Amino acid sequence: MTRREDFRLVTGQGRYTADWNLPGQLHAAFLRADRAHAEIVRVDTTRARAHPGVVAVYASEDIRQAGFKSLPNIVNYPGVGGQQMRKPHHPVLAQDRVRYVGEPVAVVVAKTAAGAEDARELIEVEYRDLPAVTSFEAAVRDGAPQLHADAPGNLAFEFESGDAQAVAAAFERAKHVSRVTVDSQRVAGNAMEPRACLAAFDPASGRYTLHLLLQGVGGMKGQITHVAGLDKDKVVLVAQDVGGSFGVRGAAYPEYFPLMHAAKTLARPVKWVATRSETFVSDFHGRAISLTGELALDEKGTILAIRFDDRADLGAYAAAFGAFIATRNISVTAGGTYRIPAIYVRTRLAFTNAVPISAYRGAGRPDIAYAIERLIDYAAHEHGFDAIAFRRRNFVPPSAMPYKTANAGTYDSGDFEAVMDDALKRADWKGFKSRRAASTRAGKLRGIGIATYLEAGGGGAAPKDQVAVSFDRKGDMTLVAVTQSSGQGHETTFPQIVAETLGIDEKHIRFDPRTTAEDLVGNGTGGSRGALGTGSAFKILGEKLIDVAKPHAAMELGVESAVTYSKGRFRANGRSIGFIELARKLAGPSPHPSTRRRMASSARPIPTAVTSPRSRSIRRPARRPSRVTSRWTIWGTSSRRPWSKARCTVA
Repeated sequence: MTRREDFRLVTGQGRYTADWNLPGQLHAAFLRADRAHAEIVRVDTTRARAHPGVVAVYASEDIRQAGFKSLPNIVNYPGVGGQQMRKPHHPVLAQDRVRYVGEPVAVVVAKTAAGAEDARELIEVEYRDLPAVTSFEAAVRDGAPQLHADAPGNLAFEFESGDAQAVAAAFERAKHVSRVTVDSQRVAGNAMEPRACLAAFDPASGRYTLHLLLQGVGGMKGQITHVAGLDKDKVVLVAQDVGGSFGVRGAAYPEYFPLMHAAKTLARPVKWVATRSETFVSDFHGRAISLTGELALDEKGTILAIRFDDRADLGAYAAAFGAFIATRNISVTAGGTYRIPAIYVRTRLAFTNAVPISAYRGAGRPDIAYAIERLIDYAAHEHGFDAIAFRRRNFVPPSAMPYKTANAGTYDSGDFEAVMDDALKRADWKGFKSRRAASTRAGKLRGIGIATYLEAGGGGAAPKDQVAVSFDRKGDMTLVAVTQSSGQGHETTFPQIVAETLGIDEKHIRFDPRTTAEDLVGNGTGGSRGALGTGSAFKILGEKLIDVAKPHAAMELGVESAVTYSKGRFRANGRSIGFIELARKLAGPSPHPSTRRRMASSARPIPTAVTSPRSRSIRRPARRPSRVTSRWTIWGTSSRRPWSKARCTVA
């Protein structure tokens, strides 16, 4: 089965955010701070307002009156000593002070995009420059410039996971100790599609419609309605194709709210499309973590304990996911693939005059995996152990599964030694010396390295995943979910899962790529969970559709019961009827008996040292690793006969 979406995308028939247009729409351009730290003395928009084609100009005071709340941060669990994370107000337009280059200061709305950009250059801003700090170390130094009055010393949070005393005792009796510091540098995402938003307001219903980039409907809607102070039925999100994400499309950004305000006050849709350079200073960044790891070993090279002292640069504000990544996401797999009796992780987070940090490309999991494997390699080299044998000695064996870690949770399965052996064979590890010798003779350098890693996948913000299906009069199905593809191939994968489950041809099933299922609960795309979470829901949905259709098949086959199903057909008493054939027979003017079936999954989080309670703004429970036991429920109402509630447990 080839990817269904590709032809549309490569032939220019995709529909990205910038492709949406509405009648009478206006265009916006944002003026951004050109310095890292300064007081705003004066913003003069007189010349910009007088520019031809300009409809409105909004600065902080204009937006302040709209009553938007601070942009949310999801960390609501306690830190060291029960402390709560400091979350200074994160405004949608800079208020009184700018704290990073690129922070939005004002927005121009004009009849054309070019006109808005021209008028933006006419806004006059008088600044009083302040000293800036651009690293964790500079931010926490005595006498450092203070970014926020309610975050003394620029410290946002101090988090710990594990048993510090047990680790200290293990280091006291250790024969060998190794220590390594690694930096996971700040990075800016560079997705194919620059960020954009088209906002419209309907005064009759009081409802906003937002065309924007997202990874899932639920989380984005939760954030937007929280900041705007709206009920969820007052915001409609529209998206079809998203040109790249990896976390940077998961958060609500400041620009969306001035656009909403403009659309309401001007009674016309307002569109903004960022330039490529603008995304580098306006999209939330990733990483910016320094990790110092220490490893305690006995005389044979058995690991006794591991500890990390980490420092995270949050940027100017506590953006959506940055603090969660630097604490919970890093600590949950701090033991990697190794059996380690004692683990302790400490992370300090500070505010700096840089773009805020959120999720991007693995969101903490690559950072801790890199730090662990660098430490393992260094310890083997420092104390004279073979890197392969050292790993082999300390792997969690399959016999220990399910394996409860010393600080965060349980690994359900894994054979790490077998995976490593397979990699060594494929890479011809034993033949490396001869290859290096040949390279040396040719005047070239050749190196080799190995890393074994484990990551927590399948986590989600919503408590369950729901998917739905509708049938047309031909018996063909349309699948919907609240997850959003940004290149993963949902239009191919999800129909394939349902088709294989039902034993029918994929041509009868399509997945709607648009955000048409906002009434469903579910997680967005992220954390390596699309096929695992939403895909599993579609798998169970297919199985339940068979159960739902059996009574109808029995009526068509003229029997009371004893209907079996295999390879896409129902069978009884030597007769059979195909699933699609039955679906066509059941089609009619009233709703199809199998239409709008909802599949809901509710997963049990693994035990954790620190549990993350839900944030009211985003409804985010504790993250969970993949493949934990889940309960799935299907319900609905049939036009011919009631559906019974069904519950099953799958591992």
